[in-house]
Amino acid sequence: DGACFGCVPASDGQKIPSNDTNGFPSGFLLCENDPDVFVAATCTISRDSPFAYSFQNPQNYLQCTDSQACYNWRVKDFAALCCDGNSACRTDERAQVTNEANFALTSGNPNCPPDVCCRGIRACSLRSNISGVSSAACRDFNACEEVTMFLSKDLFCSRPAACRQGIFHFAGTGGGSSTGPSTHCVQCLDAGSPREPFAQPCEGSQMSFTAGH
Repeated sequence: DGACFGCVPASDGQKIPSNDTNGFPSGFLLCENDPDVFVAATCTISRDSPFAYSFQNPQNYLQCTDSQACYNWRVKDFAALCCDGNSACRTDERAQVTNEANFALTSGNPNCPPDVCCRGIRACSLRSNISGVSSAACRDFNACEEVTMFLSKDLFCSRPAACRQGIFHFAGTGGGSSTGPSTHCVQCLDAGSPREPFAQPCEGSQMSFTAGH
């Protein structure tokens, strides 16, 4: 708990881990909060800083586990993202606004496509900006709400209000600059529940597709 709470990168793109150019020994960075002993959000950047961290090894992936892990975290050049906990990977609405993505994935790992999973109430929500995504799954109430996401393949919104008012840009399978033909699957399932009986998974969302896709 509280590891790298309110960190400030020395410069934009500061490499992590700083002491090993091969990346994280386990192949991933785990940012984990203990939900029973909450101290402070693990892996956060000061809301006054416009900078982001960058993975030494773009084949490593990022795992954010339990409540508010990776809250207002900004990082780029990594292989995949899993946000598993309430408000995990959520953006602080008071944070300094930049045009850069909070999470900028890359397709550097041949064995791990740059996919994103948001599983937790309001995980990946509140104007989080996630780019370089292959496919994404938003699997809890209000997960991906008001997110901005750039994808090359598919989107699955499978709980009430998941993807609500999100902005989703779909490009070709070769990435954001691809102009070739491609196909996409978008699923908005599981509308309504006793908790939110009239909630639609993709209510108020905006989806744009590159011409010819």
